[in-house]
Order: sequence, then C-alpha cells, then structure tokens
Amino acid sequence: RDSLGEGILAGVTNVTLVWDALMAEAWACKFGLEAAVCQGISNIVLEMDSAILKGALTSDDRDLAPEGAFIGGLREFILDNFASVQIN
Repeated sequence: RDSLGEGILAGVTNVTLVWDALMAEAWACKFGLEAAVCQGISNIVLEMDSAILKGALTSDDRDLAPEGAFIGGLREFILDNFASVQIN
C-alpha cells in the first residue's frame, strides 16, 4: 500500500521447500521486498503478524538457528536496498 492506503501491487507464488511457518513467512517477506525494489520503492513499512520473524529481522538472536542464514540475508537485503524501514 502507498501512503494513502491504496494497493500498489499484490502477488502469489508457491513455496514448496519450507520446513515451518517461520520460513514460509520469511519467503513471503523476501518476495515482497524484491517486488518493492522492482517498483523503485525506497521507504517501506513491513507489516507482519509473525512476532518471531519481526524479532529475527530486528536482531541477530536467531542467526545460529537453521533459518538464520536466510533471515540474515533478508536483513542485508533490506539494508542494501531501502533508505527507510519500519517493521511492525
């Protein structure tokens, strides 16, 4: 959504190789972030209902967990591609 609450893009995909809900949420986040970059969006607000993913994106506490490398990559992608990020 844009700053007026209007939808700017939506998507759907099939992710088959995930071992838990956290990884499914992380993949969805990855696809959304990549779409935002393709649209030239540089200021984002990530709205999510996964407190675990929010915590993983805002700290390195889960870096040694099985999903740690993937989520760490998301953090780097966010830092490299967005001027402003708010995670709710």
